[in-house]
Amino acid sequence: MFQICSFIDIKLNDYIRRRKLYFAAQELKKGKKPETVARQYAFKSSSRFSRAFHEEYGMTPEKYYKEEFRNEEWIRYIDEHMKEELTAEQLAKEFHYSKDHFRKEFQDVFGMGPITYITQRKVQFAAKALREGKLPAEVGKEYGFCSRNGFDKAFRRVFYTSPAKYARAGAKVVNLDRYYSEYKDKIKISYIDMDEIKMAGWTIIANRREADIPAQLAFWLDEHSPQYRKLNALTGEEKGRDKIALWYQEKENIEYILGPIVESFDNLPEDAFQVTIAAGRYAVFESDQENDMENLPETVRMFARCVLYGWIREHRDELSLQRLTFERYTSQKMYLYVPVSEKGTGGNERKDEKNFEKQSEK
Repeated sequence: MFQICSFIDIKLNDYIRRRKLYFAAQELKKGKKPETVARQYAFKSSSRFSRAFHEEYGMTPEKYYKEEFRNEEWIRYIDEHMKEELTAEQLAKEFHYSKDHFRKEFQDVFGMGPITYITQRKVQFAAKALREGKLPAEVGKEYGFCSRNGFDKAFRRVFYTSPAKYARAGAKVVNLDRYYSEYKDKIKISYIDMDEIKMAGWTIIANRREADIPAQLAFWLDEHSPQYRKLNALTGEEKGRDKIALWYQEKENIEYILGPIVESFDNLPEDAFQVTIAAGRYAVFESDQENDMENLPETVRMFARCVLYGWIREHRDELSLQRLTFERYTSQKMYLYVPVSEKGTGGNERKDEKNFEKQSEK
């Protein structure tokens, strides 16, 4: 019997079939529909293609396409037609679903309906245009918002500010080396051995959406806001002043949450996350200011630039990845807690303070 070569013990027909199936799988990855791929690689019928594919990959081409790559095709199509009027009915027809079935499938994949997703993507495209210097009225019209008010409401739901304010803020590249040098003396570091903390949190940034986190924190921590009163309802005004913020993964979603420290998880509202922050050793960063809340957005940005993109990079061997990094807001101050291992810190806080200042000068 013919063999491809001496070290591949396979029949020619089997080899050709397996190679066809391999290339067929690559086409499915690119977003081509199974029936199109079956014709492209000359299978006599879709059912024969399906049986052969299942034998090789352990699933039908329809399931392979659906589970792994279908959502990529949806995203690509929506992005390519972003400036057009897109409806759930139109998308269902494009991808050969009934309207109701498509909405259900889309909800299962993205955790939101197609119209909500499309609106968020339009806003993200619009934000990019604003950063490039286009006017809000021009951008809103370009991306199909019916009115200035409609564009403003949709934009605020994603970025928590108006398109006009977002455009005026502008975007600039920060020279981190220069920033370290300027702010190196404004951050102090110490090490503590912390007990376990329980918190009840609510989502303020969902699914890693593009948003101004410092501005949103300032909004939620404003003592006059209804959101602040909601956070305090669990613990009372005094204890409610002690709050935690962190990125938290719930199933497949990663949410930025904020909430008070609680003594137990008993009788919490159903919409609250229950998070336990593990006990252990933490590097704790604080500013030299008496009141961090007076200009909280800039303080948060300072911590992010100097600690999350500076100190952590230089001290990654000391980090403990099994525990959470979090922010703590209490008594008008912000503290950033970074989990570290016992090894490497040695309790020599002063030495590490000097190391932080030295790397900041680089």
